[in-house]
Amino acid sequence: MATDDDKPEAHAPAGAGGESPDQRSPRSVGFSDREWERVERAAADSSLPPAAFVRNAALTAASSGATPTGSLPPGITELIKRTFLGTYLLTTLKRDEMVLDGRRDDLERVLRTARATHDMLLGDDPRGA
Repeated sequence: MATDDDKPEAHAPAGAGGESPDQRSPRSVGFSDREWERVERAAADSSLPPAAFVRNAALTAASSGATPTGSLPPGITELIKRTFLGTYLLTTLKRDEMVLDGRRDDLERVLRTARATHDMLLGDDPRGA
């Protein structure tokens, strides 16, 4: 004889519509336009839709016990700035040689990557623009 505990709905959580624990529901999280652009770029680099990227990032942070603070330790921030400056100086010193060797695209790619990485990690344009 079946009891109430044998019925599937007896194990469903209480709430709107008796949703299963694994059923996803929309949640609202606010982003500035600049923040969302960073999310979209990172999602595209990961071949994920932005919503899946945000969900995965949040669940990864929650699983690791890390509390995102939105900022990097001062030592890391300084290291990123110095790395960008070094990259910029080296490409500036090698600019003429690379252009003469037909490697302008390589030069531009290095600078673009350095700027994008700096912006992604520090959230600002390293040129002050």
